[in-house]
Amino acid sequence: MSCHGVALRRLAPAGLPRLAQPVPRIGASRSASTRSGGAPEVYLSRSTSPSFNLTLEEHLFRTRPADAPLCLIYRNTPCVVLGRNQNPWKELDVREMRRLGLQWTRRRSGGGAVYHDLGNSNYSFHVARDDFLRATHSELVVRALNAAPIELTAPADPSAVSDQLLGTPSGAYVNARNDICVRVRMGGSAAADQGAERKVSGSAYKLISARAYHHGTMLLSAQLSALGSSLHDARGAALVSKGVASVPSPVVNLSTAYPHRAHALTHEVFEESVSAEFARVYGSGRVEHVDETHAIAQEERFVKGREELRSWQWTHGQTPEFTHELRFDAAAAKASAADLRNASFSLALRVKGGVIEEATLADVSAAGDETAIRAVVARMSGARYDTLATAPLREGGETPADTQQETERALRELQYTETGEGDAESRTARSLVAWLKCAL
Repeated sequence: MSCHGVALRRLAPAGLPRLAQPVPRIGASRSASTRSGGAPEVYLSRSTSPSFNLTLEEHLFRTRPADAPLCLIYRNTPCVVLGRNQNPWKELDVREMRRLGLQWTRRRSGGGAVYHDLGNSNYSFHVARDDFLRATHSELVVRALNAAPIELTAPADPSAVSDQLLGTPSGAYVNARNDICVRVRMGGSAAADQGAERKVSGSAYKLISARAYHHGTMLLSAQLSALGSSLHDARGAALVSKGVASVPSPVVNLSTAYPHRAHALTHEVFEESVSAEFARVYGSGRVEHVDETHAIAQEERFVKGREELRSWQWTHGQTPEFTHELRFDAAAAKASAADLRNASFSLALRVKGGVIEEATLADVSAAGDETAIRAVVARMSGARYDTLATAPLREGGETPADTQQETERALRELQYTETGEGDAESRTARSLVAWLKCAL
């Protein structure tokens, strides 16, 4: 479900897009003909809280009848959503996210990292597991995009010549990776130019014993600059993770590719169009508008599920095991720890479940500071990695007031108190924490 890698680099044509299949009649497709007959349900969220909407999705998935086709549509305030098996320290540019005020959370399905804001709509389709096919609902969304009122296939003004990349009249399609894409070419290009592929929607899936869902994003008018700067591995080869890495793809907003259809490329019209296409496939059913006051949100299972999603144990504790190797030298000392200007060493951290399990020093040259350095590093085992690092903001987590507050929190994590400020080890601890806040 990754949408990062926003550079609009020109790609070689990769053949004609795979067109969406004709609208299926009830009884004409596997998903329509083999389901047990549960009444279709549509849920339209009126909350923009990431934790609320992700909890709503999981709650509906676990509690609604297994044979009832279900469609959920929502959008979130600006945030980054990671897959269940991803490492935030590997996927996110933490400092850039802090600068932008972006929070992050972890969803319950796999896949890659995605950026959400109010210009990005999200859809989720739930069906009986026996009826599940990966392409079914991607094609459903494509039909909604290409038909009225959105109508990406509507011709643009042929006299309009632009110096920007514009979508071709072939509209949206599903590629081999089951991403929803469009093709773009320079305005005024010859009709024979098939254009270059740009992703507008990525997908992820979850299957349990009797139920399956397919959910995805739709880039209508998202802030792609925030997407590109926040989804960036700033740590490089120094951090090695067992987690799942995102697969970057060139992306585009539909409102940018199809400016002549921008009036129809709103969340409200997308919601209406996808809901209507869902009803054409599965039949009419009830439509629920859900906000934080809805009865569903008051259920104990929902409340506990949301609390878990916002907890440290879920966001950080679910992080796959990783190692991070660092080098402290004169340059590092000058930047953040002048008191240790005569020291140099390598530090290797092994982290599991968000907690440092082992901290190992090597190649130590520290004159009179070595004993204190070794004592501080010994205390790192058992500490939370995010406390020593500059951590990304998360919904439900603490928001440090300033760097000083973060430093004090890290020192408490290492069990140093203000009463020991005068001894050499405590001074070394403060210097090393200042360095780690820059390095991790």
